[in-house]
Amino acid sequence: MVRPGKPERGFTLVELLVVIAIIGVLIAMLLPAVQQAREAARRLHCTNNLAQMAKAMNNYESAHGHFPPGEIHSTGPAADFYEHCRWHQFIGIWMNAIFPQMEQQADYDRLNFKTGTSAASIPQYPGYLDDPYATVTEPNLLISRKKYSFLLCPSDPYVGFTNWWSRVRIVHYYACAGDVEYSNLPHHDGFKYPGTSPNDWWHCNATNGVFYNDSSTRMADITDGASRTALLAETWGRNMQYPPSDVPPFDAKYEFRAMNLHAYAYFDWPPNSWRNYDASDPGPTNGVMDPWRVNSFHAGGCHVALCDASVHFVSDYVDIRVFKALASIDGGEVFQMDQLNGP
Repeated sequence: MVRPGKPERGFTLVELLVVIAIIGVLIAMLLPAVQQAREAARRLHCTNNLAQMAKAMNNYESAHGHFPPGEIHSTGPAADFYEHCRWHQFIGIWMNAIFPQMEQQADYDRLNFKTGTSAASIPQYPGYLDDPYATVTEPNLLISRKKYSFLLCPSDPYVGFTNWWSRVRIVHYYACAGDVEYSNLPHHDGFKYPGTSPNDWWHCNATNGVFYNDSSTRMADITDGASRTALLAETWGRNMQYPPSDVPPFDAKYEFRAMNLHAYAYFDWPPNSWRNYDASDPGPTNGVMDPWRVNSFHAGGCHVALCDASVHFVSDYVDIRVFKALASIDGGEVFQMDQLNGP
């Protein structure tokens, strides 16, 4: 006699829905943790980038007796703006100067810091924008378009090229030039760029930070102390968080700076401050920042490397007086390092 077996039993619809719901809850619980772990890794990578460059800066200072110049210009007369401020010649910048210390000796040896490239010898706009530098073999231009991982924050989604007038690779770290963007102080060589009101020429003048055009700041000049003075800072390298495109046509307000001109950070606004938007075009949607502001894609603040090669995360809510004090080399200000964490 054949005895009937037990009937096979499957999942009911209700049980299946319960299992799916449980899996969904688990994913919802785990996903933020995974994202936080990834961001923590990116922040560590960003910190390491700044620490390596700060150490390279210190090695440069030990070898040459001063920190690298903010911008390296040709030897023409200071009054020749095309040579000494506008950067049409793509000669060199602080990040090029530390290439040997960053294990980029081969690219450093290809650079020409003395004569550069004349504006007349490179394809000019608008023609070269349609095929940016495709046929240009001049090393200074090619290297300025190369991707160097130590110059890019892994949390920043934009690693493309800059906008209409330069078309070089974006960078996310700038050298600290002080807490005053437009200085009416004389240049280090005594030359004062013209203008009765703040303008781009004044960018070429020294302010109160480590770097400026053709600077040669020594460690001995930093009387506020190497552990209390900013050397490098994190930025977007542009005046908008999410540039719409890096291909033509470009809107003039999408302004960038990179390995070509004025890669300086000014500490005149707190990190990630919407208050530094252009008053004529305000707001986080339509507003634009100057590209030399201290900004990041890290929640709550930005990384800043100090002259002793240490790296600190500075809060968005840091007292502006403390933030400004961090930028000056000889202001005599007194503050505690824990004040960088905000109130």
